[in-house]
Amino acid sequence: MALSTIGRALAELADSWTLLILQRAFLGVRRFAGWRDQLGISESVLAGRLRDMTAAGLLEVRPYRDGGRSRPEYWLTPRGLDLWSLLVAIWSWEREWVPREVPLPDLWHNGHTCDIALVCAACREVVTARDAATEQLLPPFAGSLPRVHPRRSRG
Repeated sequence: MALSTIGRALAELADSWTLLILQRAFLGVRRFAGWRDQLGISESVLAGRLRDMTAAGLLEVRPYRDGGRSRPEYWLTPRGLDLWSLLVAIWSWEREWVPREVPLPDLWHNGHTCDIALVCAACREVVTARDAATEQLLPPFAGSLPRVHPRRSRG
């Protein structure tokens, strides 16, 4: 069964380490040691995620010189950069709904705080779930749910 759009996205992104690596990449982390040290992630898990994210086209490897050695840096690709709005949406939801002792930082643009909103490309009005529609080509979450195996009865 083919994965739905949400199913395909979840297959590539539905992992907390992947999202945290992406978040740090948007904050300028490019090197293995930066992610390892900032996130406290094991080297084997980090190496696997970076490999998977590179294979998925989210990151690209660019060599840099460290002393006499060539080492890899990982840069967001255009596909990876397009995930900015997803991460900002998660941040916005977390600011609103997840209790914290210390609030999340604000997002700033031209000296003003920002919020996110989905707007209509034609009229620029804010779009909500109540007034949006989509053309459904595949069943929602098709292929992203585990298969149900029928039980055999003993007889």
